Amino acid sequence: MLRFKKSHSGVPISEHSTLLEKLDAVHWDDLHMFRTVAASGSFHQAAAKLAVSVNTIRGRVARLEKALDTVLLGRSHKGISLSADGQAILDVTLDMLSSSWQLRRGAGNNVLVRQGEVRISCAESLGTVWLTPFLSDLSARLPEHRIKLQNEYNQNLIHTRDSDICIGYLRPNNPETIVTKIATVHQMPFASKKYLEQFGTPQSINDASDHRIILFDAPGVNGEAANLYLGSDILDKVSKLTFNTGYSFFWSVFNGDGIAVLPTYVRSLADTFTPIDVQLRFKFDIWLSFHRSGRDSIPIRETIAWLQSCFNPVHYPWFSESFIHPNEFEKEAAAVRATKRLF
Repeated sequence: MLRFKKSHSGVPISEHSTLLEKLDAVHWDDLHMFRTVAASGSFHQAAAKLAVSVNTIRGRVARLEKALDTVLLGRSHKGISLSADGQAILDVTLDMLSSSWQLRRGAGNNVLVRQGEVRISCAESLGTVWLTPFLSDLSARLPEHRIKLQNEYNQNLIHTRDSDICIGYLRPNNPETIVTKIATVHQMPFASKKYLEQFGTPQSINDASDHRIILFDAPGVNGEAANLYLGSDILDKVSKLTFNTGYSFFWSVFNGDGIAVLPTYVRSLADTFTPIDVQLRFKFDIWLSFHRSGRDSIPIRETIAWLQSCFNPVHYPWFSESFIHPNEFEKEAAAVRATKRLF
């Protein structure tokens, strides 16, 4: 069974039993305002969102703390922070909201944004290049459901309830979202065998001026790293192509148009992708998130299990926490190419 932490503070809810017994004496509106402050990160933002005065928000939170006889929020010049009791009360409040939402939908354990359809919001390059070949496996798990894979960089949109599950490089910060790190992506320069046969293999970053560089420029991704390592003058001269979609970007490198920094898993897509050892490496975490109202949803749990299998570092070592050179996982890469080839 899939399990997620109940409290960000690390303190089990059961240890706050005396505190929770006092919840019957509080006003729901006070809990709602407290939740909004926690989600917004400030009294002023919460007041603007609820269209009330800041003093009203402060007064309601103070009344809630008095009723519970505890401090829920810490205040400092850096802003507000949740105390252990504050996190416990927030967890219970969010669970109450989730239960209410499910009852209104009448969906029980199959709660979805749209019944009969599982909506997955995914960073574009991960969705089109890595996950797409695995979608038939998810369809087999959920034969009665339609699968909708949407490209979306901003994973914080999960709380808007437009998607059932989000997966990407941006860690959502909304407290109504359950978040877990599912994998790590490592990146390094690659080129096709065709390109290297024609232009040679660079031996260091200093050789960049003798080569053609391909850039990926999309929301959440830009050429700052390349600019940092190469300098704007050199980059302007050697940058020949720029794309804002992962699939076009990968195909351009595959076709021999130039060198680009790519995730190491491209080696499992086609053996023509050749790693270039110039000591230029990057590392990014991949986050899986879903609205807590879907915690007991069977289709959502099946989809999470499928995603975990797609990024399992035992089978796909390029998603391990530690960097593994592409030359060291050729056996696993060849197995993926045999069944999931996109190029």
